[in-house]
Amino acid sequence: SVKSLFMQQIVAICGTHPPGAETLYLDIANIVAKKKEKGGECMLYLDGFQKVTSLLESGAVSIYKVALYELLSLIGLDRSDYDQAAQLMKAREIMFERYPNLKWIAVTDGPNTAYLFHNISLTGSCEKSIWKYNVKQLQKEEVVNPIGAGDTVGGVMMAKFLENGDMPMAFRWGLSAATAKCKLPSAGGIFNGDDLEECLMQTEVH
Repeated sequence: SVKSLFMQQIVAICGTHPPGAETLYLDIANIVAKKKEKGGECMLYLDGFQKVTSLLESGAVSIYKVALYELLSLIGLDRSDYDQAAQLMKAREIMFERYPNLKWIAVTDGPNTAYLFHNISLTGSCEKSIWKYNVKQLQKEEVVNPIGAGDTVGGVMMAKFLENGDMPMAFRWGLSAATAKCKLPSAGGIFNGDDLEECLMQTEVH
């Protein structure tokens, strides 16, 4: 039940939102907010971009994973003609300005470079706020089924984050697991451990 969310450390809302789901999602956001107000630890993770404006505006979302084209569409930027670095920095600025309670934004782009942004204004520190990930590149014949790779990123990333609280490291694990998953025919987040280790070793973080 929705009330059982009070017992959770992280609550995840993922995928395409079905009609009528907005009310439920806002109820979840309110519960997470109330738990925080009472001094409880609970983070709301969001993976989606359709009909998520109200959810982001609620201030309850702490972690937002989004594909590059979805992010640009969400804030009204055109992906067809852009300097990736400039557009990403602009998107980062807009997102943290619009949604100041957002702590992390993880941006994926299939097999291309991924980015992790940290809203350091929430901590007032001068720590690092941008990470760039060059993921292991698979050969065309190695890619068996990419369906479910995005969900694999989120699932593994959140599991590792719960384990040690290190988001930059957790995102690296999520990206590596997603790459390894593409080598298998299953649609779910299933991957081979050896493939994961290889992908981890060949994923560069800057």
